Amino acid sequence: MKKSNKWFLLLLVILTSLSIRAQENEKKESTWTLKMNMPQLVDLFSFPTVQLGAEKKINDYFSVNAEVGLQLYNDAYSDTDTIFLKARGFKANIEGRIYFIKLFKPGYQKAAGGFYCGLQAFYRHNQYTSSLEYYKEYEEEIEDRKEYVDYLGVKKTGYGLNVTLGFQKKVGNHFIFEPYLGIGGLNRIVKNSNREYNKYIHNLEDGLHFSEYYDFMDTSESSGWIVNFTMGFRLGYRL
Repeated sequence: MKKSNKWFLLLLVILTSLSIRAQENEKKESTWTLKMNMPQLVDLFSFPTVQLGAEKKINDYFSVNAEVGLQLYNDAYSDTDTIFLKARGFKANIEGRIYFIKLFKPGYQKAAGGFYCGLQAFYRHNQYTSSLEYYKEYEEEIEDRKEYVDYLGVKKTGYGLNVTLGFQKKVGNHFIFEPYLGIGGLNRIVKNSNREYNKYIHNLEDGLHFSEYYDFMDTSESSGWIVNFTMGFRLGYRL
């Protein structure tokens, strides 16, 4: 056998070996991505949490994403004179996702999923001390009103379902950026303790519309189903 043929066969064996290894590495590509939900750190609509999650890729177009968040600090009510309940809480959700492009074009964008639609079940619970400003019902005239402040304990439990839409984009070799939004239904269960305010004989103090709304949302009368809207983004690392 000529020397040139020997080198050609050696090169062919090396290239074949590298190709097999590349295919094996591709098959062994991690199906896990770790994430952090960044806007939850300053959530003003419910309560802030340090919220971490993980996504498990079941196949090329379907995955399951789960998150758990704990409230490790208090963003409000720390200046109240009386504290009935110390602020704490947690959130959890689990979401099944279908990636559209990968569903119709298997193998497309292997490093990231692209656009997805999901169904998310969520649960959250928190407690804190709040305050209500109110006046008595017979004091309708502003000049006759005497303002009362009621400090009360608030416990909130919420659960429901969201339909979500999002986009998963690869950043570098391992990082991902994932904006999302969702809409669905939320069932709120609110319980009060050490409460003096009585809706039958007291009226909440007039103020800006959003302040009246937030005061009302701290009362047990606000319990029930409401429309839930969520949006934000996650930063992730693919293992």
